[in-house]
Amino acid sequence: MKKILFSVSILVSLNCYAATLAVPNLQVSSSAYKNNFIDPTKPNLIDPVTQNVLKQEISTFSAQIRGKIIQSKHFQVIDVDNSINPSLFGNNESANIKPVKINADYILVGTVSAIDANEETKPLTDTNMYSVIYSIDIAVDYKLVRIKDNHIVASFTAAGHGGDVKLTPDKNQKVSHNTPKLIQQAGDDLAGEVNDQLTLQLENGKIIRDYQEASPKVTDVKVYSTQES
Repeated sequence: MKKILFSVSILVSLNCYAATLAVPNLQVSSSAYKNNFIDPTKPNLIDPVTQNVLKQEISTFSAQIRGKIIQSKHFQVIDVDNSINPSLFGNNESANIKPVKINADYILVGTVSAIDANEETKPLTDTNMYSVIYSIDIAVDYKLVRIKDNHIVASFTAAGHGGDVKLTPDKNQKVSHNTPKLIQQAGDDLAGEVNDQLTLQLENGKIIRDYQEASPKVTDVKVYSTQES
C-alpha cells in the first residue's frame, strides 16, 4: 500500500517568500560632521564643499543600500515613508514605534553618526616622491525592528570607505581628489557592509525563527491510500 499526502494549505517558505523589510532613508545626526571615528585626536577635515555634496548624496546612499538588500534576496524590500525619524525607535530592546504605521515584518532604520575626511602625506622609501592619501569614511548606527511587537531584534554599526592615492614630488603641493567618486565608493562600501550585517543576522537563525513562527502553518492534511496491483 502506498500513502499519498495532499496538503490543502499553501506552504510559504523563506525560499520563495522572504520577510518584508522597510528601509527608510538615512537620517543624519547633528554631530555627524564633527565626529572623527577614524582618529578622535585629529580634527575632521571635511571642507564645506565636500560636506554639501555629502548631504546631497545621503538619499543616494539609502538607494544603494536598498538595492544591495534587494539583490541579496534575503528580504522583500517595500516602500515606506522616508520621513520616519529613527528617534521614534528608542534605544532599548523594546522600540517605541506605535505612532508609525508600517506594513512590513521588519524595518531597518539607520542614523549617520560620523562622516570623516582625512588626508595623509607619506614619503616613499628610496624615492624623492610622496604619497598623498585622501579618504572619506561614513559610519551608520542601525536598528532592525520587528514590527509585530516593536522589538529591536538586532543593532549594529556599518561603515563605508572611499580612498584615493596621488603621488607628488613636493609634500607641500596641494593635490586635488575626485570627491564625487570617493563619495560613491563610500556609499557602495556602506551598502555592502549593511547587507553583510543583515546576512549575519540571518545566519544566526534569529530572524528566520521569528519569521517562521509568524508564517502560516499547515493544519489540514488529508491522507489517501492506493492499493498496488
